[in-house]
Amino acid sequence: MYYVSQSIGTVQAMQFGSTNAQASAAIIMQQARVHAESHNGEFPEHAAQLIAAGKVGPDAFAVTESSTQTFNVPLGTSNLQSVGWSPVHVQEEIVREVVAAMPPNVVAHRLGDYVLCWHGIELGHAEASLWLFIVSADPDFNDPTDLNGAVIVGLADGTIERVEIDAWDERLTAQNTLRIANNLAPLPHPSRVRHANPYIAPPSVHED
Repeated sequence: MYYVSQSIGTVQAMQFGSTNAQASAAIIMQQARVHAESHNGEFPEHAAQLIAAGKVGPDAFAVTESSTQTFNVPLGTSNLQSVGWSPVHVQEEIVREVVAAMPPNVVAHRLGDYVLCWHGIELGHAEASLWLFIVSADPDFNDPTDLNGAVIVGLADGTIERVEIDAWDERLTAQNTLRIANNLAPLPHPSRVRHANPYIAPPSVHED
């Protein structure tokens, strides 16, 4: 079984309690669930598939409360802004290459200010309080010491929740306990999930 790390550290957070961040989270939640409903309960292998399908605009992944800009967000050999402006067939080709390049056993991947942790979770067969994604400012373009505001998480039951930063360590530990109980690998500190380095399940499983 997996053990929960007690060294959570500081989470990167901006002022994510505003309507803009919550609205984009709601759109991504809705469209990710629509995707899962038409794919036997499976969420996208990569969030960029929602863009190529015309379901979510690129700007949704760079929330206005952070310093992240779509032209700085890498996506394959391009960037999020350029992909958004490209013809559909080009978008689809880039996203296919991104998906093909993903390592096996992905636990979480990043697109802009989102850490997508829905891997291994099946729509309609998951505990309601499992997190599908975390809205946490891209550490490549934001100050990791900024602890103002809150972190937004999207839950398996389709709801969006604001987690105050002073409760973050406790909530992440509780979430990882829940994930372990559901045979899912624990989530890392969100800043460890980078575009070039999706977080993968640890190679070893520890027994009691």
